[in-house]
Amino acid sequence: MIFTYKQISRTPETKHEFLVGDKVIATSTCPYYHAGILQTKDGVFSMNIENLAGYEIEKDGLPFAYTKIDLVPTKKFFGIKIGYEFYNYLSSEHEIHIFEVGLGAGHHYWYLYDEDVLVAVIHKKDEVRMYLDEYTCYLIDEKYFDATALYCLFLESTAYYNHCLMDEPQINDTSCYTAQKQLREKYAPDFIPKIVKMEKEKNNNKVSG
Repeated sequence: MIFTYKQISRTPETKHEFLVGDKVIATSTCPYYHAGILQTKDGVFSMNIENLAGYEIEKDGLPFAYTKIDLVPTKKFFGIKIGYEFYNYLSSEHEIHIFEVGLGAGHHYWYLYDEDVLVAVIHKKDEVRMYLDEYTCYLIDEKYFDATALYCLFLESTAYYNHCLMDEPQINDTSCYTAQKQLREKYAPDFIPKIVKMEKEKNNNKVSG
């Protein structure tokens, strides 16, 4: 599965669309900082910050999932664990580990792992016009849509929340470079072409069928 996550407005409320091709399959809003609502054909998801380390996620008003910061320790300094951070997405269906990797302009990714298996990649468009963010998401299976979509919404309600920013500059660069060697090693250049090939074959089978 491949879908695009586009921010379509930021005032008076930030709004987004999830698209497969030109078809809108879901929408989301960020009513305020650290909060988001995702509407899909399967229900309405809402997320709110519980504390600075995690978010509670509900589906149709009932507990559904939780996301929190975790740490991969690489060494200890005076008994304190030091390492690199990642996010855990925890639900009754999945435990997804999410790692951010930035390798300069055009290469800003989040890698989603189900246990030790890479199941999805979020690729952020670095050149942002009028603070309207855009992401392309590549999934090995549609069952990971909820986790991927909710993490996109999480990014938009936190790191890339831009409701209160002024209109200038017209173009903003959000590229970054990851210093942590262990995180850079998560970079998997073969994954996106593999998903693109899978989607192309699936579409060809539909046409021939």
